[in-house]
Amino acid sequence: MDATQLMDWFPYVFPVFFVCMWLGVTKLLAWKSGWEELQDLYPDRDDPALLSLHFQSGVLNAMLQMSGVLGLAATRTGLRLRILRLFGPFCRPFLVPWREIRVEPVTGRFVFGRYVRLHFGTADRGTLEISERTWQRLVRHAGPAGVAGQSAR
Repeated sequence: MDATQLMDWFPYVFPVFFVCMWLGVTKLLAWKSGWEELQDLYPDRDDPALLSLHFQSGVLNAMLQMSGVLGLAATRTGLRLRILRLFGPFCRPFLVPWREIRVEPVTGRFVFGRYVRLHFGTADRGTLEISERTWQRLVRHAGPAGVAGQSAR
């Protein structure tokens, strides 16, 4: 196959190659970051959102930086996490019960703003770092049935 024939095939082969590569990388990141384990451990439930925040940023398990692709929702029973489908085609939303979330402030790692680290589960099945302001908004909308004493300070 000479260069001319290769260039004739390029417009057909490259999009298929790109899509396969994108799906492979997003699947690897979902597995490596622990998202798949968390979605199996905390399946999403049909619980209406009291507050939904879209296009949020966070760091999952100190490994996966999600800049503007994270969705967070406060429900009466827990915190729902989702990722934009384009950036996580294999990532299903999951809902962590409030009683399974432990909060601690993050110090010295971020230059702009204050952040908190959310620990999921009593065995620390995963962590999520988000801005303290975002966390306070979620907690405020969860109401008394949701988070009791879940503040970062």
